[in-house]
Amino acid sequence: MCPAFVAASTERQQLQANISGYQGYENKEERSQSDLLLRAHLRGDLKAILTRLATPPEFPDHKLQQKVDQSCASVRRKLSMLSQSLEQQGDTAESFFNRDRLPAKLLLRLYQHELSMLNSIAFLSMEINSVPQQTRIEQVEEQFAHIQDLIDTFNQGLFEREALIAEYAV
Repeated sequence: MCPAFVAASTERQQLQANISGYQGYENKEERSQSDLLLRAHLRGDLKAILTRLATPPEFPDHKLQQKVDQSCASVRRKLSMLSQSLEQQGDTAESFFNRDRLPAKLLLRLYQHELSMLNSIAFLSMEINSVPQQTRIEQVEEQFAHIQDLIDTFNQGLFEREALIAEYAV
């Protein structure tokens, strides 16, 4: 599975186009399944990236290779933690999934966070694919700084999404 960028359209339609079976959160009967599908999709994308990082690119320069190995290990740790956090719904989410109606503003914000996460993973994948093209330690450091920023953006989107769900799970 290789992450793809989300095309322009309404937020829910974009998610439906990128996540097989995803219906959204408008109907309470579909909320839990859509959440599970989103989480599985994101975990699959993260797993694909982790698989690529399992064998870091090789460089003839020893110092450059050490930097790449260390940076890949750091990224793998962060992505593994994110993947684990996606394994299950939050403890407080049950009433969110059982509410009859959710405000349109909430739905829009959820979809925006989910799109942001999908795009962060797609950008992350691109950045990781371009690491073997770097030739100097400075370039590798800059590349991995950007990769770390993308991971942080993904994590922030996930955190804010979970906070929105928790807010409406009362």
